Amino acid sequence: MTDDPMLTGPQIADRLGIAPGTWRGYVARGQAPPPDDPDEDRPKNRRQPRWKTSTIDTYAGRAKRPGTRTDLIGEPTVRYTTREDVLNHAILPVLGGNAGDYDLDAINYETHEYRVDTDSDGNELLNTAGFEQVVSNEQFWEIVAKHDRS
Repeated sequence: MTDDPMLTGPQIADRLGIAPGTWRGYVARGQAPPPDDPDEDRPKNRRQPRWKTSTIDTYAGRAKRPGTRTDLIGEPTVRYTTREDVLNHAILPVLGGNAGDYDLDAINYETHEYRVDTDSDGNELLNTAGFEQVVSNEQFWEIVAKHDRS
């Protein structure tokens, strides 16, 4: 066994606490580090690139850009493709085994909004679109308490 195991995209997404589609977007836009094993011996549509664990840990620990909010759950700020992704990757993990005690849909809709960036001409950049947390940690937990059904 190696001291620096290789990770696939889904494993990296899980390690970073993001949706797999978010990781694929980072790779497609060149926001992720280049793979340590690009798997170039397969046809392009069948490749499964892999990264060393150390490469991903270094990437995840890089300095945040100026202006990045640091008070939100799921740092760095993540945009999820669907409401289901928000639930599975941002809400359920922090509620743990007590998730059944809460109105999860209400929490989802009050804490996350659909956002999309625009360029300088006002055109939507669809590769940045997704559901983003719009409340602080403190506000998140206040909303959770408000929707306690136990």
